[in-house]
Amino acid sequence: ALQASAEIEPNNSIAEANVINVNRTYTGKIGGDTNFVDYFTFTTAADGLVELKMNDFSQTIRLNDANGKSVWTGFYRDDFKIGLPKGQYTLRIGGNNGIKGDYTLQWLFTEKQSISLEPNNSIEDAQPIPLNSTIEKLTTIPGSNNFFKIDVPRAGSLNVKTSHQDVGISLFDADGNWVALYDELFHHTINVTQGTYYIKMSTYSYPRFFTTTFTPHAVEVEPNNTTDTATLLPLNVKTRGYLVIGNVSDLYGLTVSKK
Repeated sequence: ALQASAEIEPNNSIAEANVINVNRTYTGKIGGDTNFVDYFTFTTAADGLVELKMNDFSQTIRLNDANGKSVWTGFYRDDFKIGLPKGQYTLRIGGNNGIKGDYTLQWLFTEKQSISLEPNNSIEDAQPIPLNSTIEKLTTIPGSNNFFKIDVPRAGSLNVKTSHQDVGISLFDADGNWVALYDELFHHTINVTQGTYYIKMSTYSYPRFFTTTFTPHAVEVEPNNTTDTATLLPLNVKTRGYLVIGNVSDLYGLTVSKK
């Protein structure tokens, strides 16, 4: 059974935050003239899924990492699960215009590999993942977009297979330029050259997952939809190309020596 412990006041600031352990129950109270918020810190020893359980108590939840970067801000919800990388975190409860009451708090932690880890909601916060891997989204809190960073060792085709048709996949290059967008498909294939790319996974549902598969070979290079961006074809070499949603044409160039 989970052991219960009471919060220790004052814990109304980050400096005064109570240190708590995962997989235990804690009790607390918001109320009085100055006790509008409670701060707690906890540490995860590995990457994994953290589940927050509270009683029926409508308070704002703010979760920051050890550097003070916001991981999540919003109202507590019954099904609150979030994938977090190994590290230390600060939890703030309260701050809702005078709402008062007693509460119970549980942080349940399960170590998991190959899951979406927050925050990864922008290219700047993209989560590095290896090629030829499966990544699962188990986070239940609102937020539709997750970004992942991949490094491609050479030219070839990148295939992204999704678990459900409601998962949208977009691909961006190292400079953040859109390369391709796929909607309502389970398999998404795009030709890529050596370099860094970002995959954006868009879905409001969970659990969901996607698998990346990379096959090296000579390829067309997207974008190549205009004469200025046409792919230069090597002679006597078989080159693979793809027409996908958002990419209705491919243009190629040839260099032929005069004789």
